[in-house]
Amino acid sequence: MKTIIIKSLATIFSFLLLIGATSCKKENTFTDLTGQWSNVRSVGTFLNVLTQLKMETDGSATETVMNITTSTTTTVSERDLTWKVENENELVLQESGQSEERFTFSLEEENKKLVLTAIPNGSPSEYFKDE
Repeated sequence: MKTIIIKSLATIFSFLLLIGATSCKKENTFTDLTGQWSNVRSVGTFLNVLTQLKMETDGSATETVMNITTSTTTTVSERDLTWKVENENELVLQESGQSEERFTFSLEEENKKLVLTAIPNGSPSEYFKDE
């Protein structure tokens, strides 16, 4: 009788351990970065700079920078990039024929906020996912 109880407890414990190991919090993955991300910064009383970073699942990206005033929106630059993730938290952006740009990154608030910090000593910039 004691053997049956011990085997039953061992089976239940193994089952609970298996459930706990497979139901951990979802890790941020390559696909969590895909989509369009926007950063707005104020550079004057009536001028904001909007940077949009659109990252595709195939590793291509587009960065568009726009000046926004109370009456106009002007595209300042647009460039095609490639992107990849290295070392779990480094985002590497590269324009064809140019040097790599490296950032540490973190995803916050259920992957709706992306914080990029230029390596080696940049200031953090917050991007928000466009829905």
